[in-house]
Amino acid sequence: MKTRKLPKSPNSATKMSVFLPLGILGAVLVLLIALGGALLISGGNRGFGVVAVVFSAFIFLLLPVLYLAILVAAVVPCFRAFLRREPARFYSLILPVLLVLLATYQFTPGAKSWIVPEPPHSTERTPATPVKVPSATPLSTDPTLTTPVKARSAPPSTSEVSKASRNLPYENSLGMRFVPVPVTVGGGKETLLLFATTETTEGQFREYLRDPESLSPPARDRSLPQVGVTRLDAEAFCTWLTKRERESGALAPNQTYRLPSDHEWSCAVGIGSEESPDESPREKSRKLADRYPWGTEWPPPVGAGNYAGEEHGKTPGRVLVEGFDDGFRGPAPVGSFPANELGLFDIGGNVWEICLQDPNTKDPKAPQILRGGSWMQGRDLGISVRKFIPPDATRNHAGFRCVLVTDPPLSTRSAVP
Repeated sequence: MKTRKLPKSPNSATKMSVFLPLGILGAVLVLLIALGGALLISGGNRGFGVVAVVFSAFIFLLLPVLYLAILVAAVVPCFRAFLRREPARFYSLILPVLLVLLATYQFTPGAKSWIVPEPPHSTERTPATPVKVPSATPLSTDPTLTTPVKARSAPPSTSEVSKASRNLPYENSLGMRFVPVPVTVGGGKETLLLFATTETTEGQFREYLRDPESLSPPARDRSLPQVGVTRLDAEAFCTWLTKRERESGALAPNQTYRLPSDHEWSCAVGIGSEESPDESPREKSRKLADRYPWGTEWPPPVGAGNYAGEEHGKTPGRVLVEGFDDGFRGPAPVGSFPANELGLFDIGGNVWEICLQDPNTKDPKAPQILRGGSWMQGRDLGISVRKFIPPDATRNHAGFRCVLVTDPPLSTRSAVP
């Protein structure tokens, strides 16, 4: 009588050799999925090009399907071994399952990793995300200052600020430099107002946020203009800076930082005498045709500013300035281009600049007023163009510039014809 030979049950080593590579492959796929997601986000916001976006979308959308298939292929045999009470086989199959699940956990948003230490800063946000800022505090309060400022023995006299000139700007504790700008006030008179020579930078704004690494990784250039803020955020920064400088003795009680008004901004770009301070910004928008921050020629000359030129490549639906290339596909470090005749950098281009609310309206829902154009603009570069956005909206190509006000004004004189 012949005995029937039973088939040999697969040993654990064989199963291990099959499923361990599956676990490793699953972990690699998780890495690729995370990489694809990052590329997809950054490609859309930084102009990496259509090829990069398509490739990252392929990784981000197709690989999860393969990952799930590998996970199922590893989990099902492990679950069967558990039900059949085959400990040797179960323990040999649980390793690849744990490997895949562990890799998944490590790259899940919000997971607290114990393999890869959490960096001391948050991951970089997309620029259009609103910045979480402390609420504006009245100047009469006494909040803790973020960075110690060397106190002076006595407040400076107004004449110290009044000595500022284009060649010798006034500089505050954040390294912000200010030069005088003549502002027409009606009746053939004009006063002097100190304008920041550059847009407020990320490094300067971080001092206000009380966390030196709260906006982006250390590799990001701190000389880039701060974007992703509202008018209220910018006004809160000015309130904080005024308080800080007064307490250190750097500012006199009659001196205040704030945003420029729409009319003051027009004076800084050289058209204040051609516009009526009594008209609303919307009424004055686009009235001066074929006038630009650099003059009247088109396209802009080399060094005119940071606008959307041919450096962005051919993008469907995107309006670019033909025959112009400034070398920047995003915001440029402040002061990268020549200053205007008053000593102001990037008064046209780089990022839109937020102005004070229209004094002719008290509506809290009044739109924000933006001036100057940005690195995303290939049109609407005129010197009198205004852009209006909702009061709580932010843009990844809109920032702000500060002015330093003295009350009474530094000087009042007859306007130069």
